[in-house]
Amino acid sequence: MDFGWLSLLPPLVAILLAIFTRRAIPSLALAVFVGVAILQFAGDQPRSWSQRMFVDTPWSMVEEHLWYAVAGGGSLNPFAAIASVVSLDFRGAGDSLSALATSDHLRVFYFTMLFGALVGVLHAGGAMRSLVLRLALHVQTRCGGQLLIWLCGMLIFFDDYANTLLVGTTMRSTADRMRLSREKLAYLVDSTAAPVAGLSLVSTWVATEISYMSEGLAAQGNPQGLSGFDLFLQSLPYRFYPIFALVLVVVIAATGRDFGPMKAAEDGAAKEPEDVRESNLPQLHDAPAWTAIVTIAATIGAILFALYRTGSVEDPDVGLLRYWGQYVGNADPYNALTWGGLVGLLLSLATTYWCGAKSIGPLIVGAFDGMRQLMPAMVVLWLAWTLSRLTTADFLDTQGFLGDWIREANVSSVWIPTLVFVVSGVVAFATGTSWGTMGLLVPLSIPIAIASSNDPTILYATAGAVLSGAIFGDHCSPISDTTVLSSQASGCDHIAHVKTQIPYALLAAGVSILFGSLPTSLGVSPWWMLIVGCVATFAVVRAFGKLPSDSAE
Repeated sequence: MDFGWLSLLPPLVAILLAIFTRRAIPSLALAVFVGVAILQFAGDQPRSWSQRMFVDTPWSMVEEHLWYAVAGGGSLNPFAAIASVVSLDFRGAGDSLSALATSDHLRVFYFTMLFGALVGVLHAGGAMRSLVLRLALHVQTRCGGQLLIWLCGMLIFFDDYANTLLVGTTMRSTADRMRLSREKLAYLVDSTAAPVAGLSLVSTWVATEISYMSEGLAAQGNPQGLSGFDLFLQSLPYRFYPIFALVLVVVIAATGRDFGPMKAAEDGAAKEPEDVRESNLPQLHDAPAWTAIVTIAATIGAILFALYRTGSVEDPDVGLLRYWGQYVGNADPYNALTWGGLVGLLLSLATTYWCGAKSIGPLIVGAFDGMRQLMPAMVVLWLAWTLSRLTTADFLDTQGFLGDWIREANVSSVWIPTLVFVVSGVVAFATGTSWGTMGLLVPLSIPIAIASSNDPTILYATAGAVLSGAIFGDHCSPISDTTVLSSQASGCDHIAHVKTQIPYALLAAGVSILFGSLPTSLGVSPWWMLIVGCVATFAVVRAFGKLPSDSAE
């Protein structure tokens, strides 16, 4: 059934309510209810409106959509799945347990809780405080602290989830020590996660991006004879938003200037004593800094090893760079992150206990405290997944509605990359998923670019624009899973993170259009425009950004 503009209603309800009420959970829950109600009233069941609204809609919301958003497939009976887990009958539990055990969404819960427990142990053992004190000897300014967080985000380039959780949780104490607001930490984390993973030649994004590009090329007969990997490489300099988003982070960090809601957040943090915003996780011991360093390094190592063990290559007769790009891109990131979190948790317990903890009990309590602090964010994430599922082609088809609009638009080829960037951003913003946006619009937009012009620049710019727009919309959306994870890992109020990040994302997007997609579609070299865009980004921050109130005095 074609729901038309009604398919946009649930995402709009979630976004507008979340912004105006600053309460993510009720906003998302009401949006899910609205989406399910639309589906119920679209049917032909011989039932009254009151039965559909107050009986069918709540029941369908709980049984079909909320449960399915986590289970991902198989039986929709949660009781059978829970019973199977309790009995540990993993082989004979059937579809219900299979869905519960293998769902990607449920595995996000697994490794997020493991990372929360890991950080809780490091805090309880005092290792995080020792590490922060050691870093403070070398990084003693707010600008230096921001650049350190940016550098850590750049180093963890292989997966956006790993980047978000590792950098956000481990740099929280450093940000507090440097009197950076939690909103600034969440922005730094979010803006160096998906952009880095999306641009990296070796990441969990690569195989998916190449696959979508191959589909788009095949749909139009591939007249230029490009492979998906060739188009992936050619589109890199045209991915203006993630590039300028990373540049903006450096400019903001190096100049110490902010604007918009972030300026107010930084003013408040700069005036607070150093210990006011410190983590409220209990600290019971004083483990040395090396225990935190070893634990974090081992966690990253375990993730990389698991990516290696679960990766594969379709065509081994390629260059080294392409080989490893395929290998890591085909790996199972959820498996890798789960194993990495487990290794890190066990090692943190062992090293902290070995370094003088009198009892393992307080460390276990610290682990549960770390997990407990993540529970509200997990509820937000669950509701966001449910709403995102309602926007798919199986239900309201929000993505298809917006995709049809771009397909039917009759515009000059010069405007196609910019139009694709904007539509991709809107789709990702409304649905909360950059990957879902890429899956819909990459195979759709590439044939449009090929059919509209023989100039390969339009093709490269369009491919880069759809991937850039997906990340842009994802950054702005309060229902995006990576946005939720960034705020939870940084210990920041979710809506506060969204409101403070949007002006920066809009700046990077504006620079991407004015100094990226538009001039390059007219034939200007993307490399020149990258330089001009960097200068423009610095000029805007220098002109409109202001130092925190204590630094300006």
